[in-house]
Amino acid sequence: KLDAEADIVDGVSSRVILRTGLQVVGVVTIINGLNQAIATLGIVLSSRENLALGIQISSVLVPMVIILMGIYLTIASNGIAARLNPDCAVVPDSGETLFVLALKILGAVLVVHALPDAVQLLSNVIYIKSVSPVWNTGVQSQFIYTHLISTLIYFGIGWYLLRGGRLLVVWAFPES
Repeated sequence: KLDAEADIVDGVSSRVILRTGLQVVGVVTIINGLNQAIATLGIVLSSRENLALGIQISSVLVPMVIILMGIYLTIASNGIAARLNPDCAVVPDSGETLFVLALKILGAVLVVHALPDAVQLLSNVIYIKSVSPVWNTGVQSQFIYTHLISTLIYFGIGWYLLRGGRLLVVWAFPES
């Protein structure tokens, strides 16, 4: 069975493997966004009169951004793969090449994972700046303080991996 699976990948270009991985990440992202949209919609509709308009908007905006990002990854995966892996004729001939492709896919996962918090952070900053100083914005401020660093780390590491994660490649394949 392992030989049959190897034949499926044999001769497939690096770009096709990367594009397929990005499409899978896109579909998973759409599913996560839909799941979050259903949960959020129920909360917003049941307590609409108790939630400030800014919170209602951000609650709806976050899942929509996730869904849109998943759609973008699925539809535009060919263009993204072309930018991340310009040589379309290269067929992975080593574990190192496949490792680099997996790092790029993982980078896309990390960037997509950071998007909801990034949108929520932006929404909270806008909310804090737009409300009266007498309103309590402690919850929004705490969200910013607790999520800003981790969101930046996800984006940073994700971007690094999208660019190939060279240091990790050197560690994983020191003989190269």
